[in-house]
Amino acid sequence: MDFIALTMVKNEEDIIEQFVRHNLIFFKKIYVFDHSSSDNTVKILNQLCAEGLPIVQVFDHSKTFSIGYAQTEIMTSILRLAIQDNGAGVYFPIDADEFMYPNVSTDELKRQIDALAPNTALNIPWLAMAFPDNADERLFSDAPKSFELLERWRDNPPHDNPRDKMAIKVTNPEIGNQLTLMQGNHNVLSNGAWVQKDYSCDSIRYIHVPVRSPEQAFRKFVCGWLSNVQKFGRNSGFGIHWKNAFDLICEDDGHVSTHLAYLLNCIYTDPAEIDKDFDTIDAKSIFKYELAYGHMRKKGLGVILRNVESDFETLFTKLSQKT
Repeated sequence: MDFIALTMVKNEEDIIEQFVRHNLIFFKKIYVFDHSSSDNTVKILNQLCAEGLPIVQVFDHSKTFSIGYAQTEIMTSILRLAIQDNGAGVYFPIDADEFMYPNVSTDELKRQIDALAPNTALNIPWLAMAFPDNADERLFSDAPKSFELLERWRDNPPHDNPRDKMAIKVTNPEIGNQLTLMQGNHNVLSNGAWVQKDYSCDSIRYIHVPVRSPEQAFRKFVCGWLSNVQKFGRNSGFGIHWKNAFDLICEDDGHVSTHLAYLLNCIYTDPAEIDKDFDTIDAKSIFKYELAYGHMRKKGLGVILRNVESDFETLFTKLSQKT
């Protein structure tokens, strides 16, 4: 069965090329929905498409999802489109900061998944990268490949950990319209009922690189939490990790520093475990792509704040027109 990836992205210019080049080693194609990026994410995707890479760009021409964090709706619509296009296959909802990391060959992985029951959900352990508070610019030049400067990451969490991600083995394409992906791509519903994740081997994981620089961390959590508020309100339990990070930013002394990025990183990686629960890795042996569009990535806090301004100017204009 073919492996098909599905993702939605927003302002991921610092890692989108790495995400595509690495993950296409394992996936037959990647469906990408751009959620109103205001940086060069789309320009980089267009360049990658022009190379002939199997990227299917999905567009929201009606701007229905322009601001609010409608991940469930967007990812479910992409999943159903992909199943309609491809039929039977294994569908992987994956974020732009996640990288496939199997410990067997792709052929062996497919053999193991073929042996699973039809129309089943797979559990995928989620391994979060961390970096120390004294990290310098070398670490951020080409994440995650440059994380060999760190050479440590979280060990496997227990199977069926609620934080783990998932994939769906679809044997009967007719079930596509019955499936709904949950916020965060951690779980799936079938006709409104929770689907138990059945994972019978230890052959697949994602490396997760949620925080890659102070600037990216600031953008991720400010834009993410405000978009979440726009859809769910301030008191929602969705995106609570963004809320925690947003509070850290508000309590900071005004300097977006490497120290702040480290604090934000701790939202994903318990600081008490940083020195005891990590394995040494050689990132260059895992990430073997070469960047062609690194020059298209911008730097500076001003760029990030312009992204926020652009996002919410669009929202306010839309609301004004409705009024």
